[in-house]
Amino acid sequence: MRAAALLAGALAAIAACWVFANLQGGFLPWFLFYTVAALAVYEGLTAWLPLRRVTVARRLSGRRLSSGQPLTVQITVQRGVPWPLAWWRAADEVPAAWGGHATGAQQISLPLWGRTWTFTYRVAQLPRGVYTLPVVRLEAGDLLGLFSRTRVCSCHDEIIVYPQVVPVRGWMGRRPEERGLQQATLRRSEESSNVIGVRDYVPGDRLSRVHWPATARKGVLQAKEFELHVTGQLVFLPDLSRPSFQHADPSVFELEMVIAASLMKHAADARRPFTALFHRAGLTTLGPGADEALLFRCLFELALAKPDGGVHFPATLRRVAQEVPAGATLVVISPDLGREAAVAADLARRRVQMEWFVPLAGPALSHAQRDGLAALAAARVDLHLIRTPEQLSDLRAGGVEHVAPV
Repeated sequence: MRAAALLAGALAAIAACWVFANLQGGFLPWFLFYTVAALAVYEGLTAWLPLRRVTVARRLSGRRLSSGQPLTVQITVQRGVPWPLAWWRAADEVPAAWGGHATGAQQISLPLWGRTWTFTYRVAQLPRGVYTLPVVRLEAGDLLGLFSRTRVCSCHDEIIVYPQVVPVRGWMGRRPEERGLQQATLRRSEESSNVIGVRDYVPGDRLSRVHWPATARKGVLQAKEFELHVTGQLVFLPDLSRPSFQHADPSVFELEMVIAASLMKHAADARRPFTALFHRAGLTTLGPGADEALLFRCLFELALAKPDGGVHFPATLRRVAQEVPAGATLVVISPDLGREAAVAADLARRRVQMEWFVPLAGPALSHAQRDGLAALAAARVDLHLIRTPEQLSDLRAGGVEHVAPV
């Protein structure tokens, strides 16, 4: 609209100057006419030539990075018509999450006769996430500042920023043979037809497991205990529920992602079979396995993860405990130390071995957190309080007293 108005104004100015020069005559009117005509031609060529047949290429220093690493981006603009009398602006459309981390993503230049214009910018300390760089916006305008034109060049690139992975030492979870289970295999647990005993009914047990004669004798519900095939795998359960992080510092969730990624990498390096569970709108299960492909699928899920799950974590824990293979170790990563979480952990601990990694923001624990830790310890859950990623390099079997004193 503005360009059309400028074109109409230029034509009107040329016509007026021509009429004035013919009527008045002399040097000054004709000089004015030729000056206005030259400016109009210049503005017309500048409006038409610069953005014709232009192409843009983006080159990245990496597409798979870890949180905190830098990214270098090179933008190359290839001009089809090297019109020298125009200024250029190129702006890479970076994700909002990068905020002040990206320096130099917008550049202004006067390329003159050059056909190629290249500039580089850097993103320091990439935050975790999956990002898309969709377009580069080009703008070219006249040197008088009367108008400019914009063109959006599609240039799609995806960048995955995984959580930071730190070395884990002194921990590998407890294997079945360490708990006196003699028939450890790598198969998923299966119930055989051999009933080897009964136990107290736990909420969530299927009705088919209720042992009615024993229930009649004892007066309380009893569940059948079957002969089991035992697996030595690890089952990782990071907390993605919104209520767990509503009042927590954002760094707590990022620390949880670092803990989960580091433990999974450690298990994969040790060839220890593992499964990862992610509960958002539904429960996503990855694994079991111990190969690199599974590890990168899990890291991708952790890169995408946000604390936006609508289900309270204790409910997730109760559900997962019913599905974990017998003999597996359930590795929980959650800051939730509330009473409901402790009750859910106590019920889950009757079925599976548990280790609980607790990401914390500061050195001091609240009274409620201390009560939650006491309840989890009473349920014989191995606890690891983690305040910094470096603590993962000094874990000890059986508890957190050695890592971060309460």
